[in-house]
Amino acid sequence: LVIEADRKSVERDLKANHIPVDSSLGVPVEKYLLDAMRRLIGSGRWTANTRGARLWRFADGLHVVWKAGAQEVSELLAKDRIPGIPRDPDTLADILIERGLAVPRKTTDGRSFRYWRMAPAELDMALYMLRLATPELIYSGEPPVVVEGHVIDETGRETALSERDTADLAARPRTTDIPRELTSPKYVVESAP
Repeated sequence: LVIEADRKSVERDLKANHIPVDSSLGVPVEKYLLDAMRRLIGSGRWTANTRGARLWRFADGLHVVWKAGAQEVSELLAKDRIPGIPRDPDTLADILIERGLAVPRKTTDGRSFRYWRMAPAELDMALYMLRLATPELIYSGEPPVVVEGHVIDETGRETALSERDTADLAARPRTTDIPRELTSPKYVVESAP
């Protein structure tokens, strides 16, 4: 009787403070996001390195065409009725970046951006993409082959990977080595076309 009264009291307090009673505090959002991406790959809905693909693997890493990809991930998780998963693509990107599962683009003047503006050599356009920390996050087997592509900076110029970038990529930690307790950097919002 006491436990039931306490539960109802807490429920009233949560409602009074506009906190949803059915919220799933502590939901491992990133695990659901990665699982959904793996399922989209496994079902053949997500392809790599071709026109219309959600995934592109360049020399610097695996990138997801994020706005459309995040929508498909959200739709899949909504169909699964997973509670507590944000739906906004920027929020989902921030979660992956804060957990060290995605890599923000940093400029020489110290600014950080969620997305990388990448131009695959096969396309005549640039796409806004989220770079995953490692392909092994969503590929259990062999990841897609590396294709040519360029980073487009905020002035619209193409930039190739420097020798230092290439060396940094070779030294990048594997998925299991990524620290879980990262401080949340502030991200600059950029608008996608």
